[in-house]
Amino acid sequence: MAPRTLTRLAAIFLLAGCSAQPTETSPGPAPSAPASGASTAAPQRSPNTLGPGRASGTTSDPAPDVTPTPGTGPATSSLAPTPTSFPLPFPAEPLAEIREGPLPADLTATLQSVLDDVAASRGTVATATVLSAGGTWSGAAGTTADGTPATPDVQMELGAITKTVVAAQVMALVERGLVELERPAARYLPKLPIDPGDVTVRELLGHRSTILDYTGPVGVDAAARRPGDAWETTEILALLPEPPEPIRSATYSPTDYLLLGLLVEEVTGQPLDQALREDVLEAPELARLVVQPAERPAGPVALSVRRSHPAALHEEGGRYLPSLRDASYAGAAEGMAGDAPSTARFMHLLCGGHLVSRTSLTEMATTDGPVPWGLGFTDVTKSVGPPAVGSFGQSWYHFATALCLPEQGAVLVLLTNDPYAPAVDGAVPRMVEALRAG
Repeated sequence: MAPRTLTRLAAIFLLAGCSAQPTETSPGPAPSAPASGASTAAPQRSPNTLGPGRASGTTSDPAPDVTPTPGTGPATSSLAPTPTSFPLPFPAEPLAEIREGPLPADLTATLQSVLDDVAASRGTVATATVLSAGGTWSGAAGTTADGTPATPDVQMELGAITKTVVAAQVMALVERGLVELERPAARYLPKLPIDPGDVTVRELLGHRSTILDYTGPVGVDAAARRPGDAWETTEILALLPEPPEPIRSATYSPTDYLLLGLLVEEVTGQPLDQALREDVLEAPELARLVVQPAERPAGPVALSVRRSHPAALHEEGGRYLPSLRDASYAGAAEGMAGDAPSTARFMHLLCGGHLVSRTSLTEMATTDGPVPWGLGFTDVTKSVGPPAVGSFGQSWYHFATALCLPEQGAVLVLLTNDPYAPAVDGAVPRMVEALRAG
């Protein structure tokens, strides 16, 4: 099996001057495998402070000048930290309220045309939702596998948007004084088959732990040998080999969020799905966001049309997306499913300050180096034009993005079951430009 590869989408979203980084990807096996109200604010912390002994550089290609010196501790990068391009403190006010009336007809026609282009190929489904101060809109294009025309409530994989949900939950716990960002995460974790060492909660949230990525070749091969099985998080962690001496830098690893899911469970004393349902996913309009595998999609669903994933795995395993194996293997990193309207409602509640405070949102949106990762948010401002922060991801099976655009007072969500459709690469920038033009 090949390890995670770069996708074309990376070029759309990465900050100017940065080389390609791995996109958020589904942890499923490669295709050739067998197939609440606002909480009180947390104490303000310096947004650029990393845990003890951590450097704030990035790993890129070509690599920055990162040269470990034997016996002197972690390496540091010659790349100086650069401030986030997203405006801070977090501009929650423009996103706090939405108008339920329709958007202008010419704008919705443009947005719909983007979906039509994405779903131009047979079997491809694309859905999108915009919530804004100017009105709301949801659209769909394409047909599901059984030939049914798609509607906005079609559920698909949410992939990396899962991380934003989990990060919001962690920040809610921070606000209640149950978790501290600068403390070692091990203080909040059960006994595990790996030792997270002195990695802090902040570093897990911001992909600065350097803990190995469990979706690499070892994990992919193991999952391929168990196509019908459910996975426990501790089983996945047990697959990881002993890591080499780390370079303390930003390195994308879904393993960080598996650990954060366990942290939420340990601190709340509840399974992750229950903890989320009683907190950041409590609102009734979020019922169709599915915390797999504890919950399962209610349908209709759209399975991927690319990179063959046997539909039998979906059907025989309980109709998870894309299957029980993949949903459980993705877990707190990328395992959720949902539809565009529900995902947009979550992003509105989060970015509008209804789930966590503005202080927490500022922490989440702050990046401390050339990479665009904050704490559960990705800053895509330099790529789409106006200030934009949220989540995006592309896997073998899906594409999912959810962005907050404060200048437009808007939330935008786009989902498709064809991550390699020719029009996917430009879809989000086209939609953002349409919203910007009004």
